[in-house]
Amino acid sequence: MRTNHAKIPRQRLPKGTLRLKGSIWHLQWKHNGLPYSTTLNTRSEREAKEKAKKEIAGIQSSIIDHTFNTTYGHGNDKPVTLNGSTPLASAWTHYLASQIRPDTGSDTLGIYCYQFQSWVQWMNKYPQVQTISQVTKEIAREFASDFGNRSAPSTFNKYINLLHLVFRVLLDDPLFPNPWDNIQRKKQNPNHKRPFTPHEAKTIFNTAEHEILTLCIIGYWTGLRLGDCCRLDWSEVDMDAKVITKKISKTGVVVRIPMHPDLYNRLNSGRGTGAVCPEMSQRYRDNCAGVSRTMQSFFESCGIPLYSQSLTKAGKRIPEIGFHSFRYTFVKVAHLAGIDDATVRAIVGWGSYQMMKTYSHNDEDRVREQIQTMPSVMDAIKVPGIPGMDEQELQALADQVREELKRRKNP
Repeated sequence: MRTNHAKIPRQRLPKGTLRLKGSIWHLQWKHNGLPYSTTLNTRSEREAKEKAKKEIAGIQSSIIDHTFNTTYGHGNDKPVTLNGSTPLASAWTHYLASQIRPDTGSDTLGIYCYQFQSWVQWMNKYPQVQTISQVTKEIAREFASDFGNRSAPSTFNKYINLLHLVFRVLLDDPLFPNPWDNIQRKKQNPNHKRPFTPHEAKTIFNTAEHEILTLCIIGYWTGLRLGDCCRLDWSEVDMDAKVITKKISKTGVVVRIPMHPDLYNRLNSGRGTGAVCPEMSQRYRDNCAGVSRTMQSFFESCGIPLYSQSLTKAGKRIPEIGFHSFRYTFVKVAHLAGIDDATVRAIVGWGSYQMMKTYSHNDEDRVREQIQTMPSVMDAIKVPGIPGMDEQELQALADQVREELKRRKNP
């Protein structure tokens, strides 16, 4: 019996090429102008070539027999992926599983997931678009226009950068251009967040209770972000050495922070296991934005304005206070205590790996001594004011004295 091989022109049968993704070899080929790929599940190039011969032979046979489809498998029926055919509904899962995506911290991945799913919901207006390869430049421009009209420049840029990244990873083929390539980013306004004033800090620590007080003390004396404060675990707290060792969720950098007496006394009064703030830790896992709003509401209850009096050119209010203000406050207080800039950057996780290593081995004892001598914000609450002057007037006088000393030091 004659086969029908002759009915198919030889040039239409794919030959396939090998490509190394990460450390695993993949087989790629084209059929009817569309690119396909499948993993060969091996790190050996020699083994990959042998597997590729068998795979491509099966693929060619299925094309000749008109049985080829996008889930062709050989032996164990492993799936074959059509580049660009990733469904929108499962695109984020595919992105997380990709071997070529950047290694991103857990906190940042959580934010990325929320941003991407928000875009997927927006795409419900295009029910005919089911895969990422069907997202056109026109759709990308429409989203950019719509979202840009109702978001801050920094938020807009973050969304566009994320979408560009996800599509770059999932498309991974020049035949499918990235629809986000030519979306212009917006000029960002400078960061207007500021540290707490001494008066505001006194009010916060005089008002806060329970786990909110613990979070505020941790934030004030470590400069850790809200998520890292909420999820601080007792295994990361060395009460004997009076040091907190924490892996920053956003960057993956490990920092070592000597404890101020205020922080030590607060933690020493409630030693335990698991999360230092178990309720806030659970709340942050369930709804991190909700915890942030809780802190914002608390600051407002302390009489601290969250927004500056000035507006953006678009007439929007400019936020200047949040939990992140503790981070700026720690940096300011540490500088005033004489801790050099490089060490401060190492403590809060802004430095390079080499900076962290140098600080960890050489400067920790010195920094611990400097932090120990910094004035207690808890004691400051109980200090009586000067007769005839309220706290704000006293603070204004202190600021004037500080500026005068700076002027005399640098005439």
